[in-house]
Amino acid sequence: MLLVGDPGTGKSQFLKFAAKLSNRSVITTGLGSTSAGLTVTAVKDGGIYVRRYHSSHHYMLNFRCCFSFESSTSFLGSNFLLNSMIGEWMLEAGALVLADGGLCCIDEFDSMREHDRTTIHEAMEQQTISVAKAGLVTTLSTRTTVFGATNPKGQYDSNESLSVNTTLSGPLLSRFDIVLVLLDKKNPKLDGIISSHILAQSTKAEENKASDAAVKSTQPLGIKEWTLPCLRRYIHYVKQRFKPVLTKEAESVISGYYQLQRRDGTHNAARTTVRMLESLIRLAQGMFCHL
Repeated sequence: MLLVGDPGTGKSQFLKFAAKLSNRSVITTGLGSTSAGLTVTAVKDGGIYVRRYHSSHHYMLNFRCCFSFESSTSFLGSNFLLNSMIGEWMLEAGALVLADGGLCCIDEFDSMREHDRTTIHEAMEQQTISVAKAGLVTTLSTRTTVFGATNPKGQYDSNESLSVNTTLSGPLLSRFDIVLVLLDKKNPKLDGIISSHILAQSTKAEENKASDAAVKSTQPLGIKEWTLPCLRRYIHYVKQRFKPVLTKEAESVISGYYQLQRRDGTHNAARTTVRMLESLIRLAQGMFCHL
């Protein structure tokens, strides 16, 4: 999912809340916090490392050792091998690899490094990242949901396509199932609601407690608010429990809509590809789980 919106429309708040809902999540910016960025990089580091061989991928994972030689042998066991060589090459995982099996929230999606911009195509399409650096050849899993946010290029023009309004290429945009546009329109009623909410955040804690109690007292009896841990468990249960299958009627509707978009999709031709059909299938399955 990609959010394209004007500054000040709350895109970062959407990312932070989505990260709280996931049992495993990583939130970062397009530039990343380390040299690994969003994908993976090869770095040379010194010190004592613990190495474990993964036969499925044919590579070694390095973990920094924080204990002495005397206690490490009995603590680790025979499945691990100590290595004290200085200056070895190792892989440093980025946000997409760390978020494998969870959610990866990427703010300022348009400010990605050029290396990440080319590698993320494979990560979003094949759910893997192929690495061939410093003699390390392997494939890492990136089975993660990508939730990105970016600003438009200048003033958003509704008459132009997404490729023109953003700095992202068409192939990258087509890999998102949903692209939502958030515009900062001048609406006096909405501006009054937003300003009141922001000003209320600076009030005293006692006033906030009093207002919360007043709101709860006006709620209908028998209705309970879901806490964040409860909502997180519910989402996890739905994902693990339900495996929806499309019916013949649903397949007919999706096929007809896809063909219609292919005929009339001149405005956003970059998104009307076969990936759009796959996105429609995932969205239909998600709606079934929601119902």
